[in-house]
Amino acid sequence: MFLWVRLTASEDMYILLRESFLARANDKEAAVRVQAALGLAKLSAGEDVDDLEPGEVPLQKAILGLLRYDPAA
Repeated sequence: MFLWVRLTASEDMYILLRESFLARANDKEAAVRVQAALGLAKLSAGEDVDDLEPGEVPLQKAILGLLRYDPAA
Protein backbone atom coordinates (compact mmCIF):
# COMPACT_ATOMS: atom_id res chain seq x y z
CA MET A 1 0.00 0.00 0.00
CA PHE A 2 2.83 2.42 0.78
CA LEU A 3 4.26 1.96 -2.71
CA TRP A 4 0.87 2.76 -4.30
CA VAL A 5 0.57 5.99 -2.31
CA ARG A 6 4.10 6.96 -3.30
CA LEU A 7 3.44 6.28 -6.99
CA THR A 8 0.20 8.26 -6.91
CA ALA A 9 1.98 11.22 -5.30
CA SER A 10 4.70 11.06 -7.95
CA GLU A 11 2.13 10.96 -10.73
CA ASP A 12 0.23 13.87 -9.20
CA MET A 13 3.47 15.87 -8.97
CA TYR A 14 4.29 15.07 -12.61
CA ILE A 15 0.85 16.26 -13.75
CA LEU A 16 1.15 19.45 -11.70
CA LEU A 17 4.63 20.20 -13.07
CA ARG A 18 3.56 19.43 -16.64
CA GLU A 19 0.56 21.76 -16.47
CA SER A 20 2.54 24.51 -14.76
CA PHE A 21 5.42 24.41 -17.24
CA LEU A 22 3.04 24.40 -20.20
CA ALA A 23 1.22 27.43 -18.77
CA ARG A 24 4.48 29.29 -18.09
CA ALA A 25 5.68 28.56 -21.64
CA ASN A 26 3.36 31.37 -22.76
CA ASP A 27 4.37 33.88 -20.09
CA LYS A 28 5.09 37.47 -21.12
CA GLU A 29 8.53 37.41 -19.46
CA ALA A 30 11.25 35.82 -21.60
CA ALA A 31 13.18 34.49 -18.60
CA VAL A 32 10.10 32.61 -17.38
CA ARG A 33 9.58 31.06 -20.82
CA VAL A 34 13.22 29.94 -20.90
CA GLN A 35 12.91 28.24 -17.52
CA ALA A 36 9.64 26.62 -18.60
CA ALA A 37 11.35 25.27 -21.74
CA LEU A 38 14.14 23.79 -19.61
CA GLY A 39 11.63 22.19 -17.25
CA LEU A 40 9.63 20.77 -20.15
CA ALA A 41 12.79 19.32 -21.66
CA LYS A 42 13.58 17.49 -18.43
CA LEU A 43 10.04 16.15 -18.11
CA SER A 44 9.87 15.06 -21.73
CA ALA A 45 12.55 12.41 -21.20
CA GLY A 46 10.14 10.32 -19.13
CA GLU A 47 6.99 10.94 -21.15
CA ASP A 48 5.32 8.11 -23.03
CA VAL A 49 3.19 9.48 -25.87
CA ASP A 50 0.92 6.42 -25.70
CA ASP A 51 -0.09 7.34 -22.12
CA LEU A 52 -1.35 10.82 -23.00
CA GLU A 53 -5.02 11.65 -22.72
CA PRO A 54 -6.82 12.57 -25.96
CA GLY A 55 -6.17 16.22 -26.70
CA GLU A 56 -2.97 16.49 -24.63
CA VAL A 57 0.00 17.90 -26.48
CA PRO A 58 3.19 15.81 -26.33
CA LEU A 59 5.93 17.72 -24.52
CA GLN A 60 8.37 17.32 -27.40
CA LYS A 61 5.89 19.05 -29.70
CA ALA A 62 5.44 21.89 -27.19
CA ILE A 63 9.21 22.30 -26.83
CA LEU A 64 9.70 22.37 -30.61
CA GLY A 65 7.02 25.05 -30.88
CA LEU A 66 8.81 27.13 -28.25
CA LEU A 67 12.16 26.77 -29.95
CA ARG A 68 10.71 27.52 -33.37
CA TYR A 69 8.65 30.60 -32.51
CA ASP A 70 10.24 32.10 -29.39
CA PRO A 71 13.67 33.69 -29.85
CA ALA A 72 14.20 33.80 -26.07
CA ALA A 73 13.90 30.03 -25.66
